[in-house]
Amino acid sequence: MTPEALVDHDCLHQGPGAVWKLIGPDGRLAEIEARSRLRCNNGEVWHDWALAGSGIAMKSWIDVAEDVRAGRLIHVLPEWRSPPAPICALLPTRTLVPTRVRVFLESMADQLRKNDSLQPLQAAGATFAE
Repeated sequence: MTPEALVDHDCLHQGPGAVWKLIGPDGRLAEIEARSRLRCNNGEVWHDWALAGSGIAMKSWIDVAEDVRAGRLIHVLPEWRSPPAPICALLPTRTLVPTRVRVFLESMADQLRKNDSLQPLQAAGATFAE
């Protein structure tokens, strides 16, 4: 299956956007105007729709890894990936970060690095910086 074949399938959209961007194994960017009969801004509802077979969803690997491993979802286009989406922590502009905040952020970065669910992302070149 190619990204272009998605136009022949029902896709699930989160929010108003209908264009999916996918990066291929050769680095090529494909922009697909995927058709959708269902649209929602709630990630849990969107996930449930995918589990119910209502269409193809583009979700983060960390959200679907368990369902893919259990056979409840199928990884469509496994050689393609979405552009990276950063995880950011916003801090006040003051120079000293409280110890508890610094420890929390270091722990989160460490957990993301160790998370087995993220192995496909790491294989695709994702990094987890501190």
